[in-house]
Amino acid sequence: MIRRANPGPRPPVSKAAVHSSAITTGKAVADEDYPFGSRLVSRRLRPHVAAFYRFARHADDIADDPALAAAGKHARLEALAAVLTGRRAADADTATAAELRRSRDATGMGPRHALDLLAAFHRDADNPRCADWDALMDYCRLSAVPVGRFLLDLHGEGARTHAAGDALCAAVQILNHLQDCAADRRALDRVYLPLDRLAAEGLDPAVLDAPACAPALRRVLDGVLDEVDALLATARPLPRLIADRRLALEAAVILSLAVRMARHLRRADPLRRRVRLPWTAAVGGTVSGLLHGSLGR
Repeated sequence: MIRRANPGPRPPVSKAAVHSSAITTGKAVADEDYPFGSRLVSRRLRPHVAAFYRFARHADDIADDPALAAAGKHARLEALAAVLTGRRAADADTATAAELRRSRDATGMGPRHALDLLAAFHRDADNPRCADWDALMDYCRLSAVPVGRFLLDLHGEGARTHAAGDALCAAVQILNHLQDCAADRRALDRVYLPLDRLAAEGLDPAVLDAPACAPALRRVLDGVLDEVDALLATARPLPRLIADRRLALEAAVILSLAVRMARHLRRADPLRRRVRLPWTAAVGGTVSGLLHGSLGR
């Protein structure tokens, strides 16, 4: 699924991981921790996945631009929505919305998933905090769930895949938040950890400015990872529920990598540096996902 953009350079993932093709934005697909629109997806549908990816990346970059004030971010995001829904003509700044609109016309997909993503980026522009776990899940409902729903709907999958797919998207989004928690705070003063969980340990968001995790923050992170584990348990049946074999394999790889990332984050310190899966775990997770996805069918 789409990885939320984060400021600053990132090392590439292992070349052995599953890569996407023909998707180019300001950030490379090789910067992703999870495959999105990889060669596992049908060649026929890959251009439409690419159009959605480019649109989402563009909007995400607007929301994360430290040089733009909130009002400017809102204006540019609204311009994307207006082009996407046919309320204004496209220009150079809204080309990704025009491309996605053409994709929608070809596939019959509605604009809802893309508009939900824009709603999440509008929230990011205002830089709110998540008061509690429910608030974080509500944010994921707009920032992560539409990505999975887009892929499932594009492949003609039924509603029976939605609960597991939503859980996987939310889990991946929250794992990204934990990986990037220090950089998000430093570059954008953005904090996704539930404030009530920090307060229960006598902490406030400034704890993310420290060079290393204190024991109290470690307890908060582990508590959030407990919730992620529960989401991944809900997501586990997803590959078996997906009728399209190729999409099912991609879902299995994402699930396998997410499980490994959740385990790795229990040992790693995201304040010292952005957490990445060791290449052995990335390759192992990809292979394991492919095997389990194939055998499970």
